[in-house]
Amino acid sequence: MFATLVDVTPGTDHYHHGDLPNALRRAAVEVIDERGLGGFSLREVARRAGVSHTAPAHHFGDMRGLLTSVAAEGFDALHHSMTAAVDGVDDPVERLARLAEAYVELGRSNPAHCDVMFR
Repeated sequence: MFATLVDVTPGTDHYHHGDLPNALRRAAVEVIDERGLGGFSLREVARRAGVSHTAPAHHFGDMRGLLTSVAAEGFDALHHSMTAAVDGVDDPVERLARLAEAYVELGRSNPAHCDVMFR
């Protein structure tokens, strides 16, 4: 559901000449998927993105800023998936069912985003 817009150097997992804020969000999602919010740290995000430990703070201010950005990305994806799910559906019961399906699918396919969105 979430497009990867990061340019990764072949054979490595390190960020290289791309959109650093997006690379940091992707790394944050990886950390949350593996360790949960309790194991989240900006240093680990930076390490995974292959940048200095100060890079996340430069772009997001602090941990709260990065997590807020991850949550915003998730809410944007939720909005788009729910809008697409009901496009052209007029029956209110069917619309509700499709909205529910889109909501649950986002939660299943993107648990880290949902952890941050609904924490």
